[in-house]
Amino acid sequence: MTQKPTIMDSLADSKYLMVEKFDEFADVGGVILPLSYSIDYSLEGQGVTFLGKWEIRAEFFTNNGDVDQTFFQAQK
Repeated sequence: MTQKPTIMDSLADSKYLMVEKFDEFADVGGVILPLSYSIDYSLEGQGVTFLGKWEIRAEFFTNNGDVDQTFFQAQK
């Protein structure tokens, strides 16, 4: 008869790594902001490996702009 695994069973450790990078800083209306932002994420363990990379590059900024109030309403 095989026992079901429990929380007390020893399992291999999982390793998580997340690195955020900010780059290309510029003066935007008197505030220094990064124009480039990226996240590198990795997960290893329990027979699973995941590698992810996300990058964002701002083309423009606006200060004190008007935001449509419907932007803040939850979608159904």
